[in-house]
Amino acid sequence: MTLDEHQAKLKGVLVELARTQVGDALLTSLDMIAFVKLRLAEGGGNSQGGQFTDYSPIYSKRRQEKGLQVAHKDFNVTGQLYASIQPQVKAASLGVVEVDIIPRGADNQMKVIGQLKRDGNILQPSQQEIDGATQAHQQRRFERAQKLFE
Repeated sequence: MTLDEHQAKLKGVLVELARTQVGDALLTSLDMIAFVKLRLAEGGGNSQGGQFTDYSPIYSKRRQEKGLQVAHKDFNVTGQLYASIQPQVKAASLGVVEVDIIPRGADNQMKVIGQLKRDGNILQPSQQEIDGATQAHQQRRFERAQKLFE
């Protein structure tokens, strides 16, 4: 392959990586959301490793009557809050994509805001979750680039 052909190939790879950066950032955000939801569902506490406050006795009783677990706060009764948490691209430029991870709908946003005083930002990812999502992102981008160079 000539130098011009190598340059053209490299330019094509860079164009493709730029074209797919937003989609890959959204996939990475979905990875992070999945890690956070798993931690919440399994009673893993907050992003700093501390446990959330307990359910109040009255609310705990209502949850038990509905057949829901009460051993730890999982912020899940109907699944609506978890389902509403989706990434949204805030801004994108070459090499940088800013993504907000927020629940959709005023009622779900109020649930998260209501927890701020008691338990902090329940959607805040831990460093381990950030590292896991980052590693998956880097692997995805590396594999994409590798295929483009074949």
